[in-house]
Amino acid sequence: MLSLITVFLVLLVVMASWQVFARYILNAPPQFTDEAMRFTMIWLVYLGAALAFGITDRHMSLGLFKDMFKGRTRIMFEVFSFASVLVFCLIVMIKGGIALVLIGEGQYSDSMNLPMNWVYVIIPFSGFLSILLKTQNFVEVLKDIRSGSDGY
Repeated sequence: MLSLITVFLVLLVVMASWQVFARYILNAPPQFTDEAMRFTMIWLVYLGAALAFGITDRHMSLGLFKDMFKGRTRIMFEVFSFASVLVFCLIVMIKGGIALVLIGEGQYSDSMNLPMNWVYVIIPFSGFLSILLKTQNFVEVLKDIRSGSDGY
């Protein structure tokens, strides 16, 4: 997933550079690059947000509060944090994302004539990835709790 994010970031930089060059040097800005950059940025942000769960488990986390607690209170806080993220991803990202994909059915972008549901499909996909990666991290937290390490 990190390599896909890197490809999107490089693509974004290349498209922005081409747009600036074409606008100011050639006096003929391409119309599709603005829309392509917007769609690439949407995918980049949603994939990056999901990846943040997998690499550091710091995305949508309250580390400051978590470190203040010890023992049973910290365990309850971990469970609450996991459940909150799970509910958010299920309701907002997956359920809302699927509704957005269905709304985008039959709509096409102006410049690229790209189906809009292709653009919106990243939202429920990112929600699913976020749940998967957050669950993996929560399993690691449970292992730490059982072993008694990391302040538990």
